Amino acid sequence: MTNPTTNTKVYINGIRAFGYIGLLPEEKILGQWFEVDLTCWFDFEAAAGNDNINDTLDYRSVIAIVEKLIQTTKYDLIERLAGAIADRVLVDTRIQQVRVLVKKNPPIPNFLGSVAVELERSQPAIALEQDPEQLAQSQNGAAIKEQETVNGKSTKTATKSKKGSKKKS
Repeated sequence: MTNPTTNTKVYINGIRAFGYIGLLPEEKILGQWFEVDLTCWFDFEAAAGNDNINDTLDYRSVIAIVEKLIQTTKYDLIERLAGAIADRVLVDTRIQQVRVLVKKNPPIPNFLGSVAVELERSQPAIALEQDPEQLAQSQNGAAIKEQETVNGKSTKTATKSKKGSKKKS
């Protein structure tokens, strides 16, 4: 089991992907580039001593997760994108905490700068105490649910939408 108080971190910076996330019509139609930086608290002490990829975070899979979320989701807000990235990264319960920074250059007249949001989330305390077999089963379920959500397939489990929020199909 990973050490919940580890000071080891994996930084994955400059993940870029093109997507159609934004509130403005131009963002939804023309799309834009997004850049994501991640900090993952992950106990890689074993890999520091044995040089074994299985004892550390394979950042290739994390990069693919982020790129796919940017390319396939249609959120209005980058805050929602940041939350979705954090939730999906934390499916791997070996990652104790994640910090997500999402940056974009919105098509706002006379504004040549960028906008960024940062979000930090941790594993729930109960997840750190679960049986490893239970964790593997819950990770598979979460990954399947995320895949279905990302691909826009409908599932048999429905969630009630909050008052005033849009219903997604």
